[in-house]
Amino acid sequence: MGVKVRMFEGSWYIFINHRGRRKAKKIGKGAEARRTAEAAAKMIEAKLAMGDLGIVRDEGPVTLESYSADWLAGYVRTNLKSSSYRQYAQIMRQHWVPELGSSGLRDISRVQIRTIITRKMRAGMSASRADTVLRVLQACLGVAQEEGLISENPVRGHGRWLLKTSSSARGPRRPKLFLAPELQAIFCWFASYKPRWSGLVFLLARTGMRIGEACALRVEDVDFERREIHVCRTWSSGLRGDGPAFSPLKNGHDRYVDMSSQLIDVLREHLLAYPPVDGWFFCYERGTPIHPRYFHWEVWRPMFQYYGQLLEYRPPHALRHTYASLLINNHVSLAYIKAQLGHASIDTTVDIYGHLIRGDTKRAVDQLDDPTDDAEKRKRYASEGIMELGVNRRASA
Repeated sequence: MGVKVRMFEGSWYIFINHRGRRKAKKIGKGAEARRTAEAAAKMIEAKLAMGDLGIVRDEGPVTLESYSADWLAGYVRTNLKSSSYRQYAQIMRQHWVPELGSSGLRDISRVQIRTIITRKMRAGMSASRADTVLRVLQACLGVAQEEGLISENPVRGHGRWLLKTSSSARGPRRPKLFLAPELQAIFCWFASYKPRWSGLVFLLARTGMRIGEACALRVEDVDFERREIHVCRTWSSGLRGDGPAFSPLKNGHDRYVDMSSQLIDVLREHLLAYPPVDGWFFCYERGTPIHPRYFHWEVWRPMFQYYGQLLEYRPPHALRHTYASLLINNHVSLAYIKAQLGHASIDTTVDIYGHLIRGDTKRAVDQLDDPTDDAEKRKRYASEGIMELGVNRRASA
């Protein structure tokens, strides 16, 4: 409620929300526009306090375009990560505003939404992408419902609309992994051609950290005595600013990752060869931390160009999957792997890596047997006629 000044898509807006009546007014770009918007907002607040409702007088139904702009600049940008804000804004701009932007919120029906999403899926949109697009609209209209602008959310229960595609029928995609010889080839190439970033690659392979988390690592996050790394921030893919942009971790919780003895040696050698600037563990010569996009295009991809067909391309995230697979192969519990990777739930760990678990199932059921010697049991059972009885029953069946 009230009058707020916010930036939306590079311009300053005044957003008014007074007793269920909403209005947005674009002022312009730059510092002068911001000062103008702030001064105007104070005048509007004063008029509303005096009972002058002219500025918010009902001029027709609230459209999805105007409401979504207010929702994105206010609710989404305030409560979600900047990367989520960008994703939500793109979906609204690309999918819903062109289709329903001029429609009043109360006029949007389930039939309209279902028709639109069905058409998009027939044109090639996957079921998972359609679900994401629908969820953004559902979130927007959910806030409108809470504010009393609509009586019910027309997107609620949209799951039954989504047709199963061939990709969804096949189930989740298996993670791409590196084999042990391929890992050694990667380490050797970086040591020879990109030594400044060889420690970063080794860190990814030995901790399973995400590339954004590793690029945002600071010296004080690494405790060599306790042999653990405090993972507490990641690069943000949100709006660009004057410098590096960081955000909390994906699930909102810090974690501590264990380090092997070999990793400790590699990281110590890295600090000696490339002293940190301003506390950043992996930084350019100018002192700013390496950006994940730079790592991907200027550091990671050249290695695959060098090896050509000898090494199939896989993204840096494949090092994280390889790390988890190696732990599973060493019979490490999924609970420990979940903690190391920072998954919000162990269900995520099982969904991604459960197929890698290949145990000796016969040995597992054998452990249920009592410790009596098998030969002695067979001899006793034979003398009592139990084995013969079992054979006769199977034959008659």
